[in-house]
Amino acid sequence: MSIVSRKNRAMVKTFPRLKLALLLIVSAFLCAGMTRTYFPGQLGDDSSYVSASRGLAQNVGYSRLYSATYFPETTYPAGYPLLLMPLQWAAPQNIHLMQAFTAVFGLMSVIVLWYSGSRFGRGAATLLALNAVWIRSSITIMSDVPFTLVCVLWAGLLQRCQERDRLERGCRLGLVVLLASAILLRSMGIVLFPLTLGLLVYRGFKWEGLWITSASSLIVLPGLVFSRIAGYRDAMDAYPGFWVVASENAKVYLQSTTLLLFGQEGAFDLTGDMWQAKAVLLWMAVFLFLGLFFLAIAKQIREARFVVPLLILAQYIILLVWPFQYVRFWLPLLPFLYLGILEGAEELAKRWGRPRTHHWLVVLLVLAELPALYSGITKTENSSLIPPSYHWILSHTSVTDIVATEKTPVWIHTGRRVVPIEPQSAAGDLEVWIGSLYEADVRWVMLGDRPESEDLIAAVSHMPSHFQQVYADPVEGVHIFELVGDSKKYLEAVGWARAGMLFSRESNFEQTARSVEKAIALQPWFLRPRLGLAEVWMKLGRPTEAVEALRAAQRLYPGHPDVLATIRRLNLSEAFPPDDSSSTR
Repeated sequence: MSIVSRKNRAMVKTFPRLKLALLLIVSAFLCAGMTRTYFPGQLGDDSSYVSASRGLAQNVGYSRLYSATYFPETTYPAGYPLLLMPLQWAAPQNIHLMQAFTAVFGLMSVIVLWYSGSRFGRGAATLLALNAVWIRSSITIMSDVPFTLVCVLWAGLLQRCQERDRLERGCRLGLVVLLASAILLRSMGIVLFPLTLGLLVYRGFKWEGLWITSASSLIVLPGLVFSRIAGYRDAMDAYPGFWVVASENAKVYLQSTTLLLFGQEGAFDLTGDMWQAKAVLLWMAVFLFLGLFFLAIAKQIREARFVVPLLILAQYIILLVWPFQYVRFWLPLLPFLYLGILEGAEELAKRWGRPRTHHWLVVLLVLAELPALYSGITKTENSSLIPPSYHWILSHTSVTDIVATEKTPVWIHTGRRVVPIEPQSAAGDLEVWIGSLYEADVRWVMLGDRPESEDLIAAVSHMPSHFQQVYADPVEGVHIFELVGDSKKYLEAVGWARAGMLFSRESNFEQTARSVEKAIALQPWFLRPRLGLAEVWMKLGRPTEAVEALRAAQRLYPGHPDVLATIRRLNLSEAFPPDDSSSTR
């Protein structure tokens, strides 16, 4: 009898593990099936993460064209590029390896949820492992899935501390690592810092909370060395206002909930065939499940289980006012959404006298995911998604060539190192930009596909001594130029121009004029040296030569604001009648 009971106990322990193993195998198979539908560079951010990780691995990264540095910086939090960095050492061109690496975080999230200790954890883990959006996100080279794993682990550790009413050494170290990982993976991870401190102080662990947050901050600081917040600062400068952003993000939240739960979009589009049966059913189902979710949150607050409700509330507040509106930002809430729906359904069933009905809800939600799963697996990658210009780069350039472009996915699909271009800044200061291209050893310039690139394309097209157009596709809207100028001659011209500046500071204007003329002879397209030469001629009392210098500048750069400003400043407008320049008045 005892032998049989021991066997039964062993089967009871083994059976859940077998179910988890089968669930992970199915989820991994679905991830592998969806890799065919993933086109690196579709999201933009994924190519930036890959490029930043390659820069960190090789200590070159992007070149900032206006400071001509090769420092491997990124405008994104550095955590995920740092995670990808070892893969770049091992296999820099293997995109599938990076996808598999990200998928591991997705499977780990399922495991953590399965063993979370909640009676709804296994059901939520099953739903997460078979969720079409989660699976697709797991094979996308982005930080969303790793950040979700950090949030789930963070909530589990704090709930464990709350249940045991003590803070063990392992929990302290785990919270330090998780807090640092959260902000290095996602900027909005900073909300976990005040939440951790507040929850620990509430439970009587004031000094432990201060130590944990301080130690994690020390870990974060070195990682921020590789990041810039310029992109976020620009977004905040253009912030349209709290209520405008909140109203837009509320719509994004409703759309994201539909997408996360059912893999379907458009249920909240109030135009067209909104009132078809499918849209109405989605609309009703989403609000039903959100009702169950908030019912569970209310129950947890009544029972003084504040960890998950506070995390949900903090994420809601941040995402409602966040200037970037992407559905994927709501992905970290998906595990907690499933847990809340199942717990809310159980609570509602108890009130109706029918406990333990959440298992049927799991089956219902899995069945609802089947169409999205089928669509994700059967859809094949369209090779025509890769632009023809990328194929041209592959066939006409070597792997050591450097391409200056505004299209960051170029590196992923061609393996060429990419130097980013800001078209408006480049067009506004061509001399500095072209000089930085020479200093960065760029050979190819790829422009187009953006309205702000038109001025730069026009300017480059009129410089045959430096740029030769080798590819143009009007359908794709892309132009590729080869940088054919002599870099040594350019550097010599820069040297003479700088020498002229030094002579000018010493008021040696005769020598200044001779140095600048040598620079212009080497590089006739120089604009600022020509304008400076006109000023020098005026100081030497030779207005005729000044007018000639300005006319040459105007022929090269008709209507350029700097040329017009110099003409007005030197009081030479009479020498430039309206027929020559109607804008000099």
